[in-house]
Amino acid sequence: MISELSEEWKRLTDPSQAKGTGLMRYATAMQLYKQGAISAESLEQFRVLSKQDDKLHPDHALFLVRGLVAAIDDHLDQVVPQQFQDVRQGIARWRGGDVILPITATQRDACRFIEPALTTIDAPLASAIRRAVPILNWVTYDAYPRKEIGGAFADGHAFASIIGEAAPISARDFDLGLFVIAPDTLYRDHKHAASELYLPLTGPHRWRFKPGGPFTELPANAPV
Repeated sequence: MISELSEEWKRLTDPSQAKGTGLMRYATAMQLYKQGAISAESLEQFRVLSKQDDKLHPDHALFLVRGLVAAIDDHLDQVVPQQFQDVRQGIARWRGGDVILPITATQRDACRFIEPALTTIDAPLASAIRRAVPILNWVTYDAYPRKEIGGAFADGHAFASIIGEAAPISARDFDLGLFVIAPDTLYRDHKHAASELYLPLTGPHRWRFKPGGPFTELPANAPV
């Protein structure tokens, strides 16, 4: 696992662009490949760019996505280690895959609610989210008629997949992403076959688990 704060990560994201930086990154990538932390395809990316010192830097999509996954995994380990074992196993299984570039970055109106929310979130995770927001493909549930999901929700939500079938890091039967909903917005009762596990990063938030049932209020970082 590559930690965002590890010495290897610092070398991979060296912003100096000094002569030989590309070769240094390739040597570091080779060490991580031998440890099983990155794939052969990712190693090849560093080899191709090893003589181009200015092509990879901390704002490159490759590092923003990797850093976000690392920050999410670290946050889960700190706040809900038991409840999210299955999720963390999925992250461990798929995180080493290639970051598929270029990423089609798309913003939605609801993205404006992200920055105010980040002021209340754990600093390392907030930093990783803030850096990645502009390069992610944010989508809305446009397949559902507005009259069914409600106009407020239709205009007040956005989702960005990070690991999944149509995500920067490909995976099967597993999806890890960020979901933003505007304040005081109801996500109407619904059901589907796929199981979901939410970890709201802000709070309080309210949930009900059957149509017409009572709402339960929970604090930030309480899993649902």
